[in-house]
Amino acid sequence: MILHYLGLFIIFLSFTYCAPGSESLSQSSQSGRIVASPTPPSNNRVFEEQSPDLQILSSEKVPCGESEYKVERVNNILRKAFDVRIVNTSSGAKQTIQMPNQSEYNGFALNWAKATERGFELSIEWGTRIHHDMKFSFACRDSRFILAAIKHDTFDSHFPEDTKKYRTRKPAAKHDMPFEKFVITDFMVD
Repeated sequence: MILHYLGLFIIFLSFTYCAPGSESLSQSSQSGRIVASPTPPSNNRVFEEQSPDLQILSSEKVPCGESEYKVERVNNILRKAFDVRIVNTSSGAKQTIQMPNQSEYNGFALNWAKATERGFELSIEWGTRIHHDMKFSFACRDSRFILAAIKHDTFDSHFPEDTKKYRTRKPAAKHDMPFEKFVITDFMVD
């Protein structure tokens, strides 16, 4: 009886965890034993191939001009950092904003990269005592993504209740700075 339930459990795992092209488990009709057999790849499924060094954490579609793009938050395993990648869905062309890692800026985090009505937005934070929170908005203009707005909030994490130590700045975005020329560390100043 226990072996029967164990066999059912293994079959359940095979349906849950086997990817197309890998091995699958099935119960032999003659002996009732669980056997492994190769699973033929399915032609009706599309799987995006990922680089072993990049893991896609989130992806949202963003239209711009005649094209559609994906804004992706990726884990760059080699650099030990989270990056933002813009992918043209029709051509497959990719452009990446390399984010700093923890060793370059204490407490650095990429909070999100998400689609907005006009384009997409990035949110980052860093700092130990003086905490920084920045948002970068990119808008679609003339079929390209242009830096449209920046918001930079800071506060003293030793005295978070003291609102006098909070500061919000909205530095002017460099006019018509295209996404391709954007370097995030150029904006990470006190």
